[in-house]
Amino acid sequence: MLQNETLKSIFHKRFTLDIKISQGNNTAVLRETGQGAILKKVKLSNIPQNAVILKMDACKCPEYIFRTTKDHNKRCDYLLIYQKSEEPVPQLVFIELKSRKLKGIKISNQFISSVCLFDYINSILMNFYEIKALSETKRHFILLHKKRIAKSKTRKKRKHFSTSESCPERPLSINPSNSPILFDNIRISV
Repeated sequence: MLQNETLKSIFHKRFTLDIKISQGNNTAVLRETGQGAILKKVKLSNIPQNAVILKMDACKCPEYIFRTTKDHNKRCDYLLIYQKSEEPVPQLVFIELKSRKLKGIKISNQFISSVCLFDYINSILMNFYEIKALSETKRHFILLHKKRIAKSKTRKKRKHFSTSESCPERPLSINPSNSPILFDNIRISV
């Protein structure tokens, strides 16, 4: 079972995002600090109890390994790690916030680079801290974006989102409104 307090004690404070209790629910504010960002923050509510959120883009690759850092040094914004008691393995939810036009290959490369960074982190946890809880996981990919869509009266607002088919090339795409995204409304399939 995932021990979030152990993980929090290992990771640098700059690399983790605080989860706060608001109105009895675990909440976190995901922020986009990029220059010209339109989607600046998204509130995520009803986060599972033992969750840890890592700021994936806060970590930079060593610059003297590869000649260029074109794609592998750009990662998604956040990684939510949690495990509910009824789930056999921990869940990894890679989250990217985008304000501009969506470019498939660029976004998929960010997710792939984030998976590589997680694999490195997991290797360090296993070999130096003897933490094996993350050696087997289920991975999900979510893209939160601000995309203008002409409104029509026939459109129904989705109440639930499913990550069952998400992958780096096809993340679950959510256009957040002004209200917080309730984690319970995102169906994470095991």
